[in-house]
Amino acid sequence: MVREPRVSRASAVAALLPWALRERTHKEGNGISAGRRAVPHRRKRGWGVILALCAAAVLALFSSVLFLQARAALDRQTERAALVALMVENAVTRSLESAETALLSVGEAVCVRLCAALESDAMIQPWALEELQAVARQGLRFSPHLRQIVVIRARDGLVLLDSAGNGAEWHLSLAALGLPPDGGEGHTAQERSLSRGLMIGEVRAGRTLPVAGQAAAVGLQSVLPVAVRGGPGLIVLGALNPPYFSVILDRAGAGGAAWLARLEGTPILEGNGRAFPSVPGLADLARRDQDEAVIPLSTEEGGPHSLAVRLSQRYPVAVLVSVPHRGALEAWAWESAVLLGVGAAALAGLLVTGVLLGRESLRRGRLEDQVRLLSLTEGVFANAADGMVITDRSGTILSVNPTLALLSGVPETDLLGRSVASLVESVGKVDPTAGVLECRDGERREVELRWAPLGLDSRVLTIHDVAEQRAGERRLVEALRRAEAASRAKSEFLANMSHELRTPLNAIIGFSDMMRSRTLGPLPKPYEEYADLILHSGRHLLETINQILDLAKIEAGKVDLVVEEVALAAVVEDVVALLALQARERGLTLINAVSCPHQVRLDPLRVRQALFNVVGNALKYTLRGRVEMTSRCDAQGHALIVTDTGIGMTPEQISLALQPFERVHGATVARREEGTGLGLSLAERILSLHGGRLDLDSTPGVGTTVTLFLPSGPPGGASPTGEPS
Repeated sequence: MVREPRVSRASAVAALLPWALRERTHKEGNGISAGRRAVPHRRKRGWGVILALCAAAVLALFSSVLFLQARAALDRQTERAALVALMVENAVTRSLESAETALLSVGEAVCVRLCAALESDAMIQPWALEELQAVARQGLRFSPHLRQIVVIRARDGLVLLDSAGNGAEWHLSLAALGLPPDGGEGHTAQERSLSRGLMIGEVRAGRTLPVAGQAAAVGLQSVLPVAVRGGPGLIVLGALNPPYFSVILDRAGAGGAAWLARLEGTPILEGNGRAFPSVPGLADLARRDQDEAVIPLSTEEGGPHSLAVRLSQRYPVAVLVSVPHRGALEAWAWESAVLLGVGAAALAGLLVTGVLLGRESLRRGRLEDQVRLLSLTEGVFANAADGMVITDRSGTILSVNPTLALLSGVPETDLLGRSVASLVESVGKVDPTAGVLECRDGERREVELRWAPLGLDSRVLTIHDVAEQRAGERRLVEALRRAEAASRAKSEFLANMSHELRTPLNAIIGFSDMMRSRTLGPLPKPYEEYADLILHSGRHLLETINQILDLAKIEAGKVDLVVEEVALAAVVEDVVALLALQARERGLTLINAVSCPHQVRLDPLRVRQALFNVVGNALKYTLRGRVEMTSRCDAQGHALIVTDTGIGMTPEQISLALQPFERVHGATVARREEGTGLGLSLAERILSLHGGRLDLDSTPGVGTTVTLFLPSGPPGGASPTGEPS
């Protein structure tokens, strides 16, 4: 085939504008040349005034930009300080958490082995002390920033255990360490809110905690005392390594200063040797549960300052990072001096150039619009995601974009001058846009073809590769198949879980119940206790498995509601009968004040399960007082209201409590009370299946109110005859 002469890309893009546009541009260009000679002289007089006004506007704009940039520099410095405070707080909290865990573990071990002996003033066996020494040393290994662990008797400070191996019959003074003399027993509610359970003393000289009655140690080493209550009459103290925290503060305070302070506003450690500032309002932040703030300080040497404050959410400490305004502005000015100078010069040059060329710009506006259109078209053509071909009337290729060359594997220069029919072929009978692209390696790719006119003499062809789209459709089908297989596997897993776990658990529970009830004869006292433990653990495990399986079934939409006409009061009485013994054992009053006489259409088994979970939770987290059940029945529906006088929850904890496997009252309560965190979430889903809802209202320290609302009429999708829905 004889090829046409090759056409450059610039010539091809020029073909994007019709011949009439080129003619109009040519005529306007002549008009501009003629117009330049016809400008009246009187118009030149106004250019001086315009120049002065423009200069004033540029100066005002430049000044406002400088002010905004300086303000932004201060804001960035404050944000960096807040971020540094957050990072330091995280590091300090993790370190204190590690130390607290070590102290609590030692305190628990000491309480288990020595509490009975301490209460009866019996002699402590040496082998018990050796075991506890090993426990203390183990705690030190897991907390490298702890130098020493000491356990003392609270009433007189007698040292019961010392990881440093000091001599026996010596005492520690809590007051001398900067700790409450009574170990926090006499704290007011306000003081307890600031201490948050962990007591932090004052830095003392020496490598270990100072002994009461001895002279203070002299040297470069120092310790930071911390303490927790380890059990009845016991206090566990730890000696933290202050340089460990000082290094963190020194690095964080680059360009300023950083401090570690108590929530009362007194210093613990100072970074870079800077004096601790007076911080008003720090205790107010803790009482309001506000984690972070920026506190302005009074003007001092070096200009105004402010503090980025970050409070630990768990421990009675706060991290303070200073933000010196003068330093931030000096750094910004130094970094931006050259840029500001160049910018000012550039603005002045642009102003002068703009004024001088203003007249010409006004007259050339239309021509420049056409040039910009041409440039924009060229940019779109060159960077389009689809392949594009420009042809003349006969179909000869004038230009191609890089995307088409990449798609076909043929260089751009080899495509110019060819017939477009040798490159693409339309194969669509039903869809006229369907086509095939001939690639260099012989591959025929499915493409979508779209033609559009470009002026009088040219057309543009857009070639869209649909191979990736087809592959995506195939991947979607495969993903759907895998999802269906995963759903089947989940159902099979639930069925196997139900059989494989429940069957042996039922055997364990049955035989342990027989042993406890002495069906096969009496058992020795220890074995009776073992049987009780096996029975209790088996029932707890079975309850946990049932809740997990129920939650999974509800989420999979495979729970059947068996709807019946039942008295709501009867359902409540069943739950009260099951939990009455538990309430008496905890010393709580369980009140049933439900007075709803109506028959309600519901699944009694599921509603009983939901109410059992809610009332059981109320009993778990109520230390003293009562748990009361009331009702409210009207035309809209029936509400069961469970009110307790327990420890309560914050709004953040309420939203967390409704999530599966979440327990919101901390590690101490979680260790004391068994549970999986599924009770409230499962109850909420059961009520949702009935078309109802579960509402939570709680106040910390006052109690919690849970409302289980069931609408009037049968649950959505349930059979009116009592058959499974």
